[in-house]
Amino acid sequence: MEKNLYFLLFVALTVGFPTLGNAQADLVFAQPTLAPLYYNPAFAGSLEEGRISATYQNQLVGIPGTPKSFLFAWDQNFQKLRGGIGVMAFYSSKWGQNRGELAASWAPKLKFGGKWTFSPSLAARVAAHQTYYVTQSTGWQLAPDLQAGFLLNNGSFFAGMAANHLLNPKFIPPPPFSDQVVRFPKTYNLLSGYTFKRGENANWSWSLIELLLLEAQELPLSQLTASVKYRIWIWGVGVQNSLQIRYPRFNAFNFMAAWKGRTMRINYTYSYNTTKLSAFTSGSHEISFIYYLAPTL
Repeated sequence: MEKNLYFLLFVALTVGFPTLGNAQADLVFAQPTLAPLYYNPAFAGSLEEGRISATYQNQLVGIPGTPKSFLFAWDQNFQKLRGGIGVMAFYSSKWGQNRGELAASWAPKLKFGGKWTFSPSLAARVAAHQTYYVTQSTGWQLAPDLQAGFLLNNGSFFAGMAANHLLNPKFIPPPPFSDQVVRFPKTYNLLSGYTFKRGENANWSWSLIELLLLEAQELPLSQLTASVKYRIWIWGVGVQNSLQIRYPRFNAFNFMAAWKGRTMRINYTYSYNTTKLSAFTSGSHEISFIYYLAPTL
């Protein structure tokens, strides 16, 4: 009965989102649950253990100028603070544009119903952008930014929503390119998942992420992933789908393999593009390293 309720909540959260738009400014990780602070600051301290993670993604290999991105994050739950602290650094380079973000967040943990935790959060961010014009560069430009979100979690099921780029940072290049303003539009996302345990050494889980952009006339992007864990090995498959026409490159199948020890996880994901771009690319690659720290401090 409880599993059916989780499934109904998953369907309600998924179908309940209207077709409002696609987040073009934010990166789409093949395994967003391994980089949760990028999407939602409320994930800070959401595990019993602390964690340090690093993720590298190389999209659409073989096509010049396609995104190459790196993310570093740390988060830990602190009993004295009654919540978690998270720090994130992000860098991405694509098509003559470099982008970076630094963020720090605190997520208080509010207990209710015995095993449930509700975590609201606000992250202070610094957004950075650099553009190359043939032989000229704008140099790095900085702008303040904010991200807000919440997370509902009981250890097996989680669902959270977040709004990013609340300050709508803008970057105005110097002359003669002052009219080519770069803007990080407000984005909204849902990240949810559930783990079904099957004994001490086995479980299977699913996760969903939806990226929305209210300010664009495009459809949302959805990514659904299912994985199975047996002892120290994890295998997963996923589908990344966007109904929009302007940027069909996001349509892909993901294939994931991972090794997880007591204090470390190494994760690799290969994404096969299903659009006409597949004739020009060998696919996308993503690798993540996660090191688990001591439990709650």
